Amino acid sequence: MQTGGGGAWAVPAPAIIDISDELPKHEKNKYDTRTVDKITHIAIHHSAAPANLTPERIAVYHVGQDWPGMGYHFYIGPEGAIYQTNHLETISFQVYQQNHYSIGICVAGNFSEFVPTPLQIDSAGHLIAWLVQKLDVDIQNVLGHQQFPSSSTSCPGDNWMKGKQW
Repeated sequence: MQTGGGGAWAVPAPAIIDISDELPKHEKNKYDTRTVDKITHIAIHHSAAPANLTPERIAVYHVGQDWPGMGYHFYIGPEGAIYQTNHLETISFQVYQQNHYSIGICVAGNFSEFVPTPLQIDSAGHLIAWLVQKLDVDIQNVLGHQQFPSSSTSCPGDNWMKGKQW
């Protein structure tokens, strides 16, 4: 880490594998876009599926539901790899009626049954800290999917929300 203006610590960008333009997209449906200054919240999700599912498989599933593409902006695999799966300007489908101001980070796995790997926890923490800094998002606006208004979901799972002893 390095110091920034005013002596504050600057979080360096994590290693991100950008696959946003390579993932399957719907033939007709397209996501709307926005400027990044409209992003005020970060939503944490779990895939609610086996952790070894690739971001490509999740994208295929979402497109199969008639979504324009993958619903999340980032996907963190069990080995801690961070994949960018949508451009930040993309208003993807990831939190019901709250997508216009939020971005989504999906951590691979089902955290109603399991806990994230230590590498996922480290990568998620680094990515969130960097995004909070980059986008000037208040840390209070980093929420689990279920914490957003009108959400009727258990995502990102009790083990994530209750902060089991990792």
